[in-house]
Amino acid sequence: MVLIAEQYYVDERSFRDIYTGVFNTNFYYNYNDIIVVNIRPSGEIEWATRIPKRQVSTNDGGYYSSYAMSIVRDKIYFVFNDNRRNYDERNHNNRLYNFNGSNSIIALAEVSKDGGLEVRPLFTNREASIITRPKVCKQTNKREMVIYGEKGRRYRFAHLEFGRTSRS
Repeated sequence: MVLIAEQYYVDERSFRDIYTGVFNTNFYYNYNDIIVVNIRPSGEIEWATRIPKRQVSTNDGGYYSSYAMSIVRDKIYFVFNDNRRNYDERNHNNRLYNFNGSNSIIALAEVSKDGGLEVRPLFTNREASIITRPKVCKQTNKREMVIYGEKGRRYRFAHLEFGRTSRS
């Protein structure tokens, strides 16, 4: 059995405008790390893998947050929006930067059957001119996923194929 979980919570912060006396409330949507745990039939945990992710947005319901997932043979793939600085070679302190819609990249995390993790950028949202919406992306068959993105009036679909090898 495999357990997949994402840390998710909402902060509600209210304040009173000192000039108008009106109360305002902001909602902060937090979608953080993804945890993948492989559990043996005996109930023992065989391995656990953490996919580092930090996404915080305000008053939008987490529209561009969370992840999309595909299971292909013995691997699990996750697609999510991330901050480009998390893939910068100059990030020597391994700081995890927040995705907030700007400076963003579409990331692909691959978890293997032994819990190994590889995370890499697919392409920048600037290159695609959109920001993906992981909650509406879907696995369409055994090895394929369709991802959807939008920005303003622009929208795009992308077709991802997993586990294909090239033949000479």
